[in-house]
Amino acid sequence: LHTAYRRQRQMCIRDRVYGVQVMWLSLLATTGSEFFSVEPYNFSADAVGNTNFSSLIGCFFGSFWGGVLSDKFVAWKARRNNGILEPEFRLWFVLLPAAINSAGLIMYGLGLNNGIHWILPGGFGMGFIGFGIGSAGALTLTYALDCYPKMQSEGLVFMLFLRNMIGMGFTFAIQPWLDRDGLVTTTWLMFMLSMIFNFSCLIFIKWGKYYRIKTKDMYLKFSDPNYSFANK
Repeated sequence: LHTAYRRQRQMCIRDRVYGVQVMWLSLLATTGSEFFSVEPYNFSADAVGNTNFSSLIGCFFGSFWGGVLSDKFVAWKARRNNGILEPEFRLWFVLLPAAINSAGLIMYGLGLNNGIHWILPGGFGMGFIGFGIGSAGALTLTYALDCYPKMQSEGLVFMLFLRNMIGMGFTFAIQPWLDRDGLVTTTWLMFMLSMIFNFSCLIFIKWGKYYRIKTKDMYLKFSDPNYSFANK
């Protein structure tokens, strides 16, 4: 039971890293019209929608960082490791999106609160958040599937379920949160959440292999197609 709990905790931490990226997507979708359509910006509905191009551009760069470049890095690390690929190699590429994503939240929230020119919150802020959404989620998802390759279907369903639950809860909670604490406090709290969850990759960079070794027997048992709970 202790081993099962450790494996479940490991998966849940990675799922939260993946899930918080959907939180920021809900943040942009919920607050963009609320703040850009009033003073000092007074954007039209079309202009508010066009601010999402910065997030789209950030996602493109994030997808390249978390996809092609991370694959090349992992292959390079594997060659230096006598041809042995460790899933934790990929997590080094989470550090940049973690910093950029957190900085984007500060630019977006505090920029809107202080009425700074729209290029900071609506350009760089949303672009940086998009970079985090496009890279950090993909990197952590790939890492989880690399850790337990024979249980990719089950792991993917579990992670998508938790991601959508987090995103749904945040979508309903963001407006009451803003009404209660205001934009400045909410922004700093979201910044701290981003830092805590995204930089939790450091835990797995250091101890990920240890967790995988400890959960090896449990993984082999549950991934066996002949295994069933009825016959355990």
